[in-house]
Amino acid sequence: MMGNKKKRLLVIIPDDLNKLVAKGEITKRYYNPDDYFKEVEIVSLSDKGPIDHDRVKTTVGSADLSLTAIRRPHAISTLGWNRYLLGNWISRALDQIKARPDLIRIYGLHLNGLLAVESKKRFNVPLVASVHEVGDWYKKLEIRACRDPLKKTLLYLYSLRTRQIAEQTLRRCDEVICVYHSICNYVRRLSYNKPRLIYNAVSEDVRVKKSYGLNSPPRLLNVGRQTPGIKEPTNILRAMEGLDVKLDIIGDGPAHRQLVRIADKAGVTDKVNFISFQPNEQIVQSMQHYDIYVYQYNNWEISKSVLEAMLCGLPIVLNQKEDYPVREFLSADYLLAVPNSPADFRASIQRLLEDGNLREKLGNKARNFARKNYDPKVMEKKVASIYSSLLGRH
Repeated sequence: MMGNKKKRLLVIIPDDLNKLVAKGEITKRYYNPDDYFKEVEIVSLSDKGPIDHDRVKTTVGSADLSLTAIRRPHAISTLGWNRYLLGNWISRALDQIKARPDLIRIYGLHLNGLLAVESKKRFNVPLVASVHEVGDWYKKLEIRACRDPLKKTLLYLYSLRTRQIAEQTLRRCDEVICVYHSICNYVRRLSYNKPRLIYNAVSEDVRVKKSYGLNSPPRLLNVGRQTPGIKEPTNILRAMEGLDVKLDIIGDGPAHRQLVRIADKAGVTDKVNFISFQPNEQIVQSMQHYDIYVYQYNNWEISKSVLEAMLCGLPIVLNQKEDYPVREFLSADYLLAVPNSPADFRASIQRLLEDGNLREKLGNKARNFARKNYDPKVMEKKVASIYSSLLGRH
């Protein structure tokens, strides 16, 4: 679906675009689904600059792109982003927006939400938000892990304020998109009753796996930000002991050094290749050459890399989550969900290595399920349909 090519979109994100570029997290038309808008302005709340225009351009498709970086206000000097003390920052930020938009889109419910609400008031246009994580859960995890009493108190106050910002933002939204099913319940708890489930857009450049014969030695893949207690493949690393395989772990994060130490202590450094950075476009094009995708997680959401592995047709082994299972993986017959232990990961990987028919069966089922439920072009059209409906009312 092609939209009205005279329309202008304002995108406000909480992230530093340079960091997204540096991590290789650039997806075609991510900020302009289905090439709906002719002009897109991306406002990032960034303390860095300048932003690399050419590398970001692909995220808006054929639209004309303009970029604006706005320095984030300091939490302490504004007493926890007090609305009154943020007045001057909001006024200056609004004046930096280059032209009146026809629609505003935000990704996440952070400070960008406050700015989006004020932009909506000034320009009198629709506001669409997408929610990408269960924010309360991550903050509670961080508070629980903190041992410093003062820092723990500050983290608690920060969590209360960010939840308040999220609630205030949702009340002013015309539509809210949840990119995973678990997030819908979180948004409802924040008093927005009709969120739409549209899965996070992944790369359309995923190459389909054509052969299920094993490499020599077999090649395993794990991709993701390495975060303590949330996404860290510790049991996968320990499972490598006794397996004749090679494992590529792509990603970085606060848990990276600990993972390297675990590999060394387990005596599997000769089997594991840590790759701190690789552009997403290279990852999705090379996935087809691996034999098995392995993933260990403790968060509520589905990793984009898992969705891309499914679209590729890779057989997948990941851990079960007993406390709050991810709904999309409940009773899934297109992957192996195992207890979260080195022994269970090892046994399931070995099972796949020994059974080519099972590898192919799981790979084909995963790809068919992903095409039906997560196809990036279908997701783009769903978002574009929301834009069209809202603009038709204004």
